[in-house]
Amino acid sequence: MVGKVTGSLRLRMTILFGLVVLIGCLVLALVSEFKSTAALEGEAKEAMLKVARQAAETVDSQVRARVYVLEVLANNSIIRGVSAGREAALEEKLSVLREAQKAAEGLGFKEFTVVDREGNGNISNGGKVYVADREYFKTALSGKLCITSTLISKADNSVVFSYNLPIRHHATGEITGVLTGIVDGAKFSELIGTVTYGRTGHALAVDGAGKIIAHKDAERVRAQENIVEQAASNKDLASLAAVVAKMAKGEEGVEGYVLQGQNMLIAYAPVKTTGWSVAVTAPVNEVLERAAGLKWAMLAVSLAIIVLALVLTYVMAKTVADPLSQAVNYLGQLAEGNFTSRVQEKHLKRNDEIGRLAQAVDRMWTSLREMFLTIREDAQNLAANSEELAASAEEVSATVEEVASTTGEVASMAEKSLENASRTAEESRNVVAVAESGGATVGKTIEKINSIAASAARMGESVQNLGELSARIGNITDVITGIADQTNLLALNAAIEAARAGEQGRGFAVVAEEVRKLAEQSADAAKEIGQLIGQIQSGVEAAVKAMEYGSAEVKDGVELASQAGAALRDIIGAVNKNIGLMEEIIQGARQASEGMQQLSASNEQVTSTIQQVAGATQQLAEIAGRLQASVNRFKI
Repeated sequence: MVGKVTGSLRLRMTILFGLVVLIGCLVLALVSEFKSTAALEGEAKEAMLKVARQAAETVDSQVRARVYVLEVLANNSIIRGVSAGREAALEEKLSVLREAQKAAEGLGFKEFTVVDREGNGNISNGGKVYVADREYFKTALSGKLCITSTLISKADNSVVFSYNLPIRHHATGEITGVLTGIVDGAKFSELIGTVTYGRTGHALAVDGAGKIIAHKDAERVRAQENIVEQAASNKDLASLAAVVAKMAKGEEGVEGYVLQGQNMLIAYAPVKTTGWSVAVTAPVNEVLERAAGLKWAMLAVSLAIIVLALVLTYVMAKTVADPLSQAVNYLGQLAEGNFTSRVQEKHLKRNDEIGRLAQAVDRMWTSLREMFLTIREDAQNLAANSEELAASAEEVSATVEEVASTTGEVASMAEKSLENASRTAEESRNVVAVAESGGATVGKTIEKINSIAASAARMGESVQNLGELSARIGNITDVITGIADQTNLLALNAAIEAARAGEQGRGFAVVAEEVRKLAEQSADAAKEIGQLIGQIQSGVEAAVKAMEYGSAEVKDGVELASQAGAALRDIIGAVNKNIGLMEEIIQGARQASEGMQQLSASNEQVTSTIQQVAGATQQLAEIAGRLQASVNRFKI
């Protein structure tokens, strides 16, 4: 179970941090790709525009170089009509043109032509041409430089450009004709063809009408394709035609278009001298090829970061989960009662939350161990005290039983004393009756006196027996007093033991207090019985003295017959006194009997209480045993 929890924690932490890193890397990769793509696209556009500008400047410089050559020729004195102070001949002019042609072959000039005002032209190679109907002738004849777009040569069907400048008379400055230079158009396409971008990117040039005048595909130039015109019938060229229209206006920029379903970029710049425009175009995927490479590089780096993050996360999760796993195992051992092992020292020395957790668990281990050791010791003491308390309860119970037995004997003796005292009182009343009714005759008096002597003897024996019983009752009362004192002492010891037992001995303390009270009541009753016995003994002594006195009187009765009446009166008085004493003895015996009954009831209550104490002690012993068994489950 712990392994599953730990594994789950490791997996959760790894997945959680892995997802965070993955999302972060994805966001970073997307943002980087977007930014890098935008930056590279901007950089590529700028680079393409720079290439287009450089190409346009190269074309423009070549055009200006050709114009310069043409201007130099047009300003040549022979071409202007004077040679050695005379009118220059045609052959002289053609000779100058042939020499210039050789010198200007590097600029692409194929031939030069001088044309008069009527449009008749003489070519440097000896040929003739009529161009009166050509617009470029008319423009140059008006005094302006005219550079044509691509033309198809009637001589060899090649693509050419025509550069035209007016020829002015050397003297008057009037325009006498036109100097024309024919430039090979293939050279222009070759120049444009050298301009590339990426793997398949290429350059092209269009004139002010949108016609292609230079392209790597020479046939398209020969066919004199016009993209703007073609777009009217071919919708696929619409986006490109819109760009070409801007190029024809002499604008500069970088734009995208779609050609045959492929996204393209085109950068264009004008050729200032001619009004032409040079463009560089390439597929977008090639232009942004570096961005794609950067994207894959970012993806590779992101994957590496994710893998590294997962590894680091797993290691971190392991450093967290392993101590937690050990803590769970350790707490499981504590839960099972095993306190024999402690938290590893390396976890206690950590200065992080894991270390603080380990320190808290270690403090808990120490506290629980000390607590269970204390509970074990207290349980042992409680068990021992319970045994001592049970033994004390048994002793108290035995003592109470002995007190009850002695109380029964005392009660029985008290009843017998009560019976004897009652009989003695009855006999004394009979004596009084006899004494009051006697005296009629002296003879009968003597007989009665003898009878009285016998009765007095029996009464003396009864009184003597009562004295002995009173003495025995006094001894028993002493025994009861001693038992009550011992019971009181035992109750005090029991209360002390209950106080030592604490909360669990509170019930026993109450019982001990009741036993102490009963012992005090028993002592008080015994004291009262002792007082009554003292009174009975006093009465018995008086009765014995009366009997002795009666006996003396009986002995002297015969001789003192004359004094019989007085003696009888004395006897009646003594007997009446004896009756009073007997009544007191009877009353004391009754009180003693009642005291014995109360003492017996108290003994029964004490016995019941002792039984309750014994039961509570047994329960306390069982609790102590269970507590010891529970504590012994723990391995400390």
